Amino acid sequence: MSFASPRTRSEITVLSLLGVALVGYLDDWTGYEISVSVFYLLPVLAAAWYAGWWSGVVVSIFSGFVWYWVEVYSGHEFQHAAIPVWNAFVRLAFFLTNSFFAAQLRTHLELERRLARQDTLTGLMNSRAFFEEAARYFALLRRKAQPVTLVYIDLDDFKLVNDTRGHSEGDKVLCVVAETLTRATRKYDLAARLGGDEFCVMLPDSDHGEAEGFIAKTREMLEKEVMLWSWPVSFSIGAVTFLTLPKTVDEALGAADALMYKVKHSGKNGVLHELWPPEQVGETA
Repeated sequence: MSFASPRTRSEITVLSLLGVALVGYLDDWTGYEISVSVFYLLPVLAAAWYAGWWSGVVVSIFSGFVWYWVEVYSGHEFQHAAIPVWNAFVRLAFFLTNSFFAAQLRTHLELERRLARQDTLTGLMNSRAFFEEAARYFALLRRKAQPVTLVYIDLDDFKLVNDTRGHSEGDKVLCVVAETLTRATRKYDLAARLGGDEFCVMLPDSDHGEAEGFIAKTREMLEKEVMLWSWPVSFSIGAVTFLTLPKTVDEALGAADALMYKVKHSGKNGVLHELWPPEQVGETA
């Protein structure tokens, strides 16, 4: 629930201004006895909520002006000429205050939503966000009959870093791995920290050969970072290229996870890459 694009914000602002103009027309048409004043606030809140604070400010100023104009030209007699001006400033302050709180509430809700889907340490997707996004990709790729590759990465001997160099150094390892995966992936790939020292990358529309290239490149990048920081860490990687998608993301991830554990149990620091369905297998180590 993020704010709209700049173009859409402009469109929302224009529509809100037209809404204020319509309310002003109705206010003038109904006369001083029937008030539609509460409806001036609705376009202000819509602009602030969907387009942001500055859009709310613009619509607030316009609302205050339109209301002032209708009040002055309604034919109503005031005890003092300054009363409409004072009313206009009070209303403007009211509109701006509501606009500010609406925009702030939207910002905080967006932040909460993002934090609920983001790993707070590395900035990658968390497991919840990954499963949601991967399910959407699966639905699309299934309709187009396109392959997809899941790469499951586990850090070997990561506990040794925490035990010998402290948890802050361990956190640095995880962050460097996350940054490396971000650099290695394309804009439409999914990279996530699933928990602990386990990461996953989803490569939509990637066949076995393309996935092999990604794995080799990423592994080389990760190993360079490990050597640069002198960390006693290596990587066990399980990857599956799905020519036919399984029913669920959980099933697909489980297949890649199982391959990763095969690497773990056979000496760590290696890669197993298979095709799915199982009868079409090719692997490297």
